[in-house]
Amino acid sequence: MRLSPHVKSLKPSPTLALRGQANALKKQGIHVYDLSVGEPDFPTAEPVREAANAFVSSGEIRYTPVPGTAALREKIAGWLKENRGVEYSADEILVGTGAKQCLFNTIHSLIGPGDEVLIPSPYWVSYPDQVKLAGGTPVFIECPKEDGFQLDPAAVEAAITPYTRMLVLNSPNNPTGAVYHPENVAAIAALAKKHDFWLLCDDIYDQLVKLRHDMAIQLGFNNFVEMGYARMKRSDYTAKEVAHY
Repeated sequence: MRLSPHVKSLKPSPTLALRGQANALKKQGIHVYDLSVGEPDFPTAEPVREAANAFVSSGEIRYTPVPGTAALREKIAGWLKENRGVEYSADEILVGTGAKQCLFNTIHSLIGPGDEVLIPSPYWVSYPDQVKLAGGTPVFIECPKEDGFQLDPAAVEAAITPYTRMLVLNSPNNPTGAVYHPENVAAIAALAKKHDFWLLCDDIYDQLVKLRHDMAIQLGFNNFVEMGYARMKRSDYTAKEVAHY
């Protein structure tokens, strides 16, 4: 069967490969601490399961509008205002089935052949393949361990070319756990303005830090998309939230 060139360029998921190895070792009776797939080792909380069951029993299980139901988007807008101090209307919010899907949709909406996407390294393994599927080229920026895996604005500037279309910001970072310093984020935002490229901010772990961490406030300008929320940002565009709840 003939596959597309994009699909043939992809590599198997390292995360799933590691999980397969871990499961194989467990079957041999070996105790394994599996740090591959990012999921809790406890079941979904009972109130959440009860609410989900009640919703299914209500009969409201038909196809929903593509951007999500109006009630849900209004709830998200209220949550963002209360918890993040930013105001968006329901019309500025899109709901996806997960942060990965929202990232995929955003990259395919903005990236095409010849475009370069800057990705700090170490990185979540799905970023490069999503860029490749869109026809873009991932460009990696090393974040050294001795620097606390921080993203250096000077390294970002050195990697920018006329083909740079986007920079992925993931803070707190997967897999390092690094939280980017506010002054670095501000400097990177200035570079995005100067060179006119998108910032795609994957803030999926921002609830897992003791101190309040919010890239929106650190970035200091208005145009971005956030998934799970991950957000995309570029000067001269209207802010659009892509939230996953």
